[in-house]
Amino acid sequence: MSNKIKLSPLEKAVSYQNRKVVDKFLEKVECTEGEALEIFIEMKKWVWLLAKLDFEGKREDYALPPPFYLLDEMWHIFILQTQDYIEYCEQYYGHYIHHTPFTEEEYRLTIESYKSDLKGYEEMLKGQYQYVLDAFDEKTLMNWYHIFPQKYYSHRPVITRIDPKMNTLRTINKK
Repeated sequence: MSNKIKLSPLEKAVSYQNRKVVDKFLEKVECTEGEALEIFIEMKKWVWLLAKLDFEGKREDYALPPPFYLLDEMWHIFILQTQDYIEYCEQYYGHYIHHTPFTEEEYRLTIESYKSDLKGYEEMLKGQYQYVLDAFDEKTLMNWYHIFPQKYYSHRPVITRIDPKMNTLRTINKK
């Protein structure tokens, strides 16, 4: 494996197909095949964004919050197709894109910190929204921060969503 960090164009990285990953995802998550294919595309965008941060030397400085459970689940499944994932990373990014999941305790502490500083959290999210908009488009922003959280994992304790007009934040507190 090469140690050279590169960043393929988004269109190339997203064009990669892997039926095994999509089929495994369908075994774990209740959704249609079309939804699974869309989620796979969005997950590849997410990995591309992480590679972009690596390429820019900003990954350590830029934390993204954990409302991406659906993309994370797809990513876990992709990583478990070890050889395919390694080849994908090497081909499109020149290096392995590492995954560092939150533990339940880290997630709980993160949520507590968000609750204690909602204004700071909202400012952080606004910066992330702009970063996602600059890298992708409004549809991606809406999928990641509004549509997917609402449709697939609204059961999580705290999820901050944007309203469809993208000018206000809405924090939902659930027990």
